Amino acid sequence: MPHLVHKSAATPAATRVAPRARIALGLAIGVVTSALITIVLSVDLLPRVYEVHEGDVAAVPIKAPGPIEYVSQVRTRAARDAAAAQVQPIYDLDRDLIAQQTRGLADLLQAVTSARGDPARRPAPDQLAPTIAALTVPPLSDATARQLAQVDDYRWGTVATESQKLLPDVLKDRIPDVLVCLANESGLFRRRDSCSGPSQV
Repeated sequence: MPHLVHKSAATPAATRVAPRARIALGLAIGVVTSALITIVLSVDLLPRVYEVHEGDVAAVPIKAPGPIEYVSQVRTRAARDAAAAQVQPIYDLDRDLIAQQTRGLADLLQAVTSARGDPARRPAPDQLAPTIAALTVPPLSDATARQLAQVDDYRWGTVATESQKLLPDVLKDRIPDVLVCLANESGLFRRRDSCSGPSQV
């Protein structure tokens, strides 16, 4: 009659893990995990959020998430100033002032003609000259007023006609560069830039 042999289910001693090995494995896993966490935290995988306000000075360099373009007001102003400095001054004739001076000349000629009056009742040149000199502000010189008082009617008519033709031509002619600033002081020109360097009218 055969005998039955009972085998125990216990784990052989050779397959058991020693406590020291378990501790070493746990330490290794912890070290590797710590290293991975440190690497992940040290790399900016997501853009950092900064709370800044307009006009603030950045305490640390802030890197833009991507290339951007904007108009620099400071550089734009500097570029415009540099370009303007290289452009010659330009002067515009004040057409309204030219018309005003033309009308003023016509009124002055009419006033002198009225002061001279009728040749038959005209005062002597010495008496008429002060009246003619006072027609303008500032007054005419004594020599000019005396010449206008003693000139005959034909010559005076010629002077009055030719002066009205001459004034517009003179105002439209090109003024030499050296006289531009002097002419501008009289208000004849509207100046776009300062009086410096050559210019054209």
